[in-house]
Amino acid sequence: MPLLGDLFSVALVLEGHLTLRDMIDRKVKAAQTKGLIYIHPISGAEKNG
Repeated sequence: MPLLGDLFSVALVLEGHLTLRDMIDRKVKAAQTKGLIYIHPISGAEKNG
């Protein structure tokens, strides 16, 4: 299921909802501060997967 989460994140970038830099920054920050790898890049909510 992680692949679907990553595809969703890429879709947000391609649709212009988020820049690639912002998506990567949010995912790295979540991984560093919360130990979360799979997060929703806009809301910051943890995703299953």
